[in-house]
Amino acid sequence: MNTPSPFTLWLSRIVLGLFTVLMTSICIKFMSDPVSNALAQGLTVSSSLGVTEIRVAYGAFPASFALIGLYCLLFTRYMAGLSLIAAMMGILLSVRFYSGMTGHAMSQYSFILYAEGVFLALSLLGIFLQRKQQRKV
Repeated sequence: MNTPSPFTLWLSRIVLGLFTVLMTSICIKFMSDPVSNALAQGLTVSSSLGVTEIRVAYGAFPASFALIGLYCLLFTRYMAGLSLIAAMMGILLSVRFYSGMTGHAMSQYSFILYAEGVFLALSLLGIFLQRKQQRKV
């Protein structure tokens, strides 16, 4: 079996590492102070159930993705990790574009669109390079 090139390995590691750090920072931010961070996003929280929902949606889910990303990074499951990132970013971008098409201003989150697009492109590039290397005999 051919091993991927050093460039492919480092690209995969960097993308997975950045994804893990990003998801961890989102988790910590919303778990530590969900009300203030929700308000900064334009969300209002009026009950303890709302606080719990913010912690779950913006804290627990990113924590889960961070742990999966870390696992894939540490145990060299690069294809699985890059596939997770590509699927997640593709879905997020689709939902954001749909929201923009239904009348919600996309300019408010243009930086997020850019970051998600970069993650999608880099993860797809890593998948492509790893698959290309695996096909070589």
